[in-house]
Amino acid sequence: MNLFSKGKGLMGSLRVNGSTATNTVTSKTTATTLTDAAETLTATMVVTNGGLLAGTPTAARAKTIPTGTLTCAALAGYKVGDTFEVSFTNLTAATHALTVTAATGATIVGSATVAAATSATFKVRVSATNTVVWYRVA
Repeated sequence: MNLFSKGKGLMGSLRVNGSTATNTVTSKTTATTLTDAAETLTATMVVTNGGLLAGTPTAARAKTIPTGTLTCAALAGYKVGDTFEVSFTNLTAATHALTVTAATGATIVGSATVAAATSATFKVRVSATNTVVWYRVA
């Protein structure tokens, strides 16, 4: 494997069993500020902008993830098994949790609560056509 850093991206190739896979990963991430209300997240917020979400709730707030169909539509050329990460940061100093809630075609595995002054990372995996599973990994 030959990996090297160039500018704002990581580029490289990997040869396995006679096949070569080449990939470029860019660091184009836009931090998205969550509203201080219950809201439905867009596919742009979780896929296109890089999935870095932060908010300062003044009360407990529900954040509904996009449907599996909307998520997969934002993943151009996706295949079953593709993954990406989404992180939530709760900037409230005390109390007031964020709760991540599921939508049609999207399942959450693990704790969906992001307590005050903490963060949570989810690995999102395309499990079937227009279907995703959000695994809490941290």
